[in-house]
Amino acid sequence: MIRWNNDTRTLILDTTKQLQNEGMTHPSIRAVLYRLLDSPGWTKKHYNTLCRKLGAWRDARLVPYGVYSDEGGGARDRPYTAAEIERQIKIWRDTRPASLPDDGNLHALLVEHLSLVPQIEEWCDGQALVVSSAGQLRRENLWHAVNDWKMMKQELGAKGIIVYGLLDYDTGGKNIAKAHARWFKKVAKLPFVKWGLTTKQLKLLGLPEDEDAQIDGAFGRNPPWWKEQVRKLLGIQ
Repeated sequence: MIRWNNDTRTLILDTTKQLQNEGMTHPSIRAVLYRLLDSPGWTKKHYNTLCRKLGAWRDARLVPYGVYSDEGGGARDRPYTAAEIERQIKIWRDTRPASLPDDGNLHALLVEHLSLVPQIEEWCDGQALVVSSAGQLRRENLWHAVNDWKMMKQELGAKGIIVYGLLDYDTGGKNIAKAHARWFKKVAKLPFVKWGLTTKQLKLLGLPEDEDAQIDGAFGRNPPWWKEQVRKLLGIQ
């Protein structure tokens, strides 16, 4: 039984810090939970309670805001200040332009969870072609993403575009994979290959193969390994 006291809060914060030290700048709450599975008493069923407790602790200023990913946290926008515009201009000047992997194809990654998009972009030094379905077939979002990829294909002279899927290990993930495979084949005219989660990946991460698993949590099991695998998949040098 988990006691939601000061010792537990310290364990959660220490685990969060460990993930940050391993390369997850803003880990998802589920990633923290999946790392806590190695501690006595913790199970995947604690996810909702962990979310509620972290919410209450942040409001009480016992846990800082801005630590965890804000997937599903709502939309926001505002104009830029003059100083921000100047900084952005410098960033664009120093930005590394897109290039092709050794095989001459563009490699794109579809991830089920929105929180993984900025993390993968950071791991890949801004060179990743990554899009999130946020758990559903987001046709407009995918259509715009595909048009961007096809523009890059033409400008870079790529041979083709290959889309890989990184989805939850559950019934929903299987259904999402099938729906996206149909859409990419019929509408985008692009090959779609399911890359994960697989039983082999679960075994390597120390997760049971006879239970559901979410990809945003699985990233918390071994961030450096995921970074290496994603960069290799997308052909990032």
